[in-house]
Amino acid sequence: MQIKAKYQAKDRLTEVYGFVSEFINNQVRIKSTDKIYLISIEQIINIS
Repeated sequence: MQIKAKYQAKDRLTEVYGFVSEFINNQVRIKSTDKIYLISIEQIINIS
């Protein structure tokens, strides 16, 4: 299932669409079509 994650990094909000591939310590790895994002759980504002 694809998710949309909204997170805050460096004073701006960013939306990422992709699939959760794994959890590492306090971070989640999200694979989109062109990139892999490693986002800290504290930065995530919304997941849908």
